[in-house]
Amino acid sequence: MKLENNEGVPQGIPISNLLAEIYVMQLDHEINKTVFFYKRYVDDTIIITKHKYLDLQKLKHKCNELKIELNNEKTKIVNIQNTISFLGYSLSKNKISVSKKSCENHFKRINSIFKRYSINVKNQNNNEKTIIEELTMLLAGAFSELKRYGWLPYYSMMTDIKILYKFDAFVIKKLKRYNYIHLQQNIPKMVRAYFALRDGTWNKYAFSFDNKTIAEKIEILQRRNLYPSDGRNLTEYEIDIIYKRFIKGKTQMLDFDLGRRY
Repeated sequence: MKLENNEGVPQGIPISNLLAEIYVMQLDHEINKTVFFYKRYVDDTIIITKHKYLDLQKLKHKCNELKIELNNEKTKIVNIQNTISFLGYSLSKNKISVSKKSCENHFKRINSIFKRYSINVKNQNNNEKTIIEELTMLLAGAFSELKRYGWLPYYSMMTDIKILYKFDAFVIKKLKRYNYIHLQQNIPKMVRAYFALRDGTWNKYAFSFDNKTIAEKIEILQRRNLYPSDGRNLTEYEIDIIYKRFIKGKTQMLDFDLGRRY
């Protein structure tokens, strides 16, 4: 069965995001002229204005002209003295923090690493290597081909570092709980990685997907049961294909639900 679409462009094609940005540029130009502050990220927008109801009507009118629907359930008018949520950030007069939901999700992901690699362990040494790698990705982040991934790189603009101390304390608690406290020196502290993002030394804390030898790629894949176990000898090209799939899966997981998703 074929369905005709006479409006818009199909979702998922490479050019769709670019065309959407070009289309909404007209809205950006018109609204930015009338308000004190205006920022938009994909379809999330924050506006600071003195004339809240008047400018809201202007926004709705312009959206109607462009045949864009304003989500009334998610559209809120708040006093600038109160806390504002935007793209996972929690913005207030005195600090830039992270939303409660994002923090809760991150605690759950960290906890899941310990549970996943502490059940039915066959090779303790390999398991420890994997835990170090996975926690490094979640706590400090990771990079590949000069692009950064992860919770901390995304929230690097935060000023509320008390949250980071809570995460570090949580990790120590879990290391003790699962008898992995001896790995403490191999796992980066979120607080240190945060300041390293600012002074240009972050790469030494984050996990690098790049510059791995074939042997290292095989070892990383085998520990995660992603390498064929039927005894086949794969070519370097085939190994690279599997490793690139591993990178894609990991980077998508690290960026999941971080505001940058379209």
